[in-house]
Order: sequence, then structure tokens, then C-alpha cells
Amino acid sequence: MSTIIIDDIAYGLTALSGAAKPQLANVQAADAEIQRLQAQLAIAPPARGR
Repeated sequence: MSTIIIDDIAYGLTALSGAAKPQLANVQAADAEIQRLQAQLAIAPPARGR
């Protein structure tokens, strides 16, 4: 069973409510976008010659 940890408490994904599941998907999408943007920021200064 897959779990997610929130405030140091592990929750089984199957135990999440119907309302919590889309919220989790939104948080995961936001986290992925943050990682993508951080990678872009790491590339940008060297590419500009700084």
C-alpha cells in the first residue's frame, strides 16, 4: 500500500477521502512544477554567461 506523510504522520492513500485525493494530485503537480522551475533557474545564469 502506498503512503503519504503529512506532518510526520503516514496515511495510506486508500484511506484518503474523495475530496483529499484531488488535493493531493494538485500538491504533487505543484511540487513537480516547482522542481521544473528550479531546474530552469539553475540552467539560466550559466547560459547567460554569469
